[in-house]
Amino acid sequence: MLFDENWQGKYLGLSPLNGDLFGSYTLPALDDCAIDNHDLLVAIRELSLYQDKGQLRRVNYAALDVEELGSIYESLLDFHPEISPKNYEFKLVFGSERKTTGSYYTPPQLVGQLIKTALEPVIEEKLRSTKEKLRNTESNYELEKALLDLKIVDPACGSGHFLLAAARRVGKELAKIRTREAEPGSEPLKLAIRDVIQNCIYGVDLNPLAVDLCKVALWIEGFSRGFPLNFLDHRIKCGNSLVGVMDLSCLNEVIPDEAFKPVTGDDKKLSTQLKKRNKNERDKAGQLSIGEKLETDSVDYAEMWRQLGVIPETTPQQVKDKQKQYKENLQESSWWLKYSACNLWTAAFFMSLTEHHLQLLPTTEALNRLKREKVEKIRKSEDNYELKITNYELNKIVDAANELSEEKHFFHWCLEFPEVFEQGGFNCVLGNPPWERIKLQEKEFFASQSAEIANAVNKAAREKLIQELPKKNPELAQAFEDAKHDAEAQGKFIRESGRFPLTAVGDINTYAVFSETVRNLISP
Repeated sequence: MLFDENWQGKYLGLSPLNGDLFGSYTLPALDDCAIDNHDLLVAIRELSLYQDKGQLRRVNYAALDVEELGSIYESLLDFHPEISPKNYEFKLVFGSERKTTGSYYTPPQLVGQLIKTALEPVIEEKLRSTKEKLRNTESNYELEKALLDLKIVDPACGSGHFLLAAARRVGKELAKIRTREAEPGSEPLKLAIRDVIQNCIYGVDLNPLAVDLCKVALWIEGFSRGFPLNFLDHRIKCGNSLVGVMDLSCLNEVIPDEAFKPVTGDDKKLSTQLKKRNKNERDKAGQLSIGEKLETDSVDYAEMWRQLGVIPETTPQQVKDKQKQYKENLQESSWWLKYSACNLWTAAFFMSLTEHHLQLLPTTEALNRLKREKVEKIRKSEDNYELKITNYELNKIVDAANELSEEKHFFHWCLEFPEVFEQGGFNCVLGNPPWERIKLQEKEFFASQSAEIANAVNKAAREKLIQELPKKNPELAQAFEDAKHDAEAQGKFIRESGRFPLTAVGDINTYAVFSETVRNLISP
């Protein structure tokens, strides 16, 4: 049960939790709704009490382990919510969410083993090298700083099992240094874990539900009496770790012609024209603007994010200040221009090659023109701006690319975590990335869309039903075509973007390209 801090919460004297999941604007649909006290009490009773051998017992939520959120997440992934407006019925039907987002639950035993073999050596080496620099003199401050300078990431974090384990392990080491005790007490340990979560932990996942659960798990684990919840929006993010710009130097190398290879739903004739046009633009770029840098290249994004990171989180107001500063960073003109350039470059691989999108398709010329453009900031509210390119035609292309980025969750590592990449990368990369072929599986797609097609007796029967879809159910036929286009476009990006020279061969599996991503993320 949540109370708005600006209304009921204030009158009841409740301490605000903060956190976007608990914010005033999280569920605007409920703002004008009301519930009878009796119904509310019945709901609370059902959630807090249960019958056991004829006796009424209280549900002990305090004993709920944070990892159990992961098992809940695991069970939900197999289903898709379905609402029937006729009889107000809510039900869960089997779906393909697990497959499409590559989301799986990792058993605690495997998590523990990876922490032991991957993270503990990093901690030991960090403390050893720090002590050597101090020439074996005792300095708790320097040892604490060394641990809190660690950068740990899970590029497919799911509900946060590896990140939780990492926070606990580093937190325990930090608490031991602070207390000089082999087994620190509960409160010093909780505070140390909270500080580790605030300074060291990073995570990315394609599934928005997983990202929310990861934040909740970290909030619960790092909750310390008297302190608000950590601000996590700048560290735990929703995105596709495999799709986007890893190194900004690719923006100077222009858009490759292979970005315009046709996939399902694309116009092959238009594809040929775009390849030729892009090649001509690349050749001209050598005379006009190749190597020309974005006007924003002098801006120190890493320093912006470092300054954000040092804002304390000891009071609710400080957390709000941090949230406001993060929003200002994302709306900073130079960062937004670079972000838009990355989206233009990536969108070239994903946008449908059709006459409908012809005026919105990004090519090398659009990317080079962007280097010479100014950004206009239009104030929409007290702390919100709309950013636009002053050139109207180019702005339409940029808007389309940015919208596609939000839809497909492009993730540009070097812009999302600039303070990490300035120091060469992460100290430790943990995770159990998905093992999936980058290919749409018909049976799994139709499991939540059409039981008749999903349960067809064989592949031939299924293909016949799919061929009949345009007449029987054109909307579903289009959804299937769009899903095939997306899967093939991702395969095209992985093969042709140049980001995966070692693993983008043969029948591509996500575990291989994740391995190469890890290689690029970790510091030398």
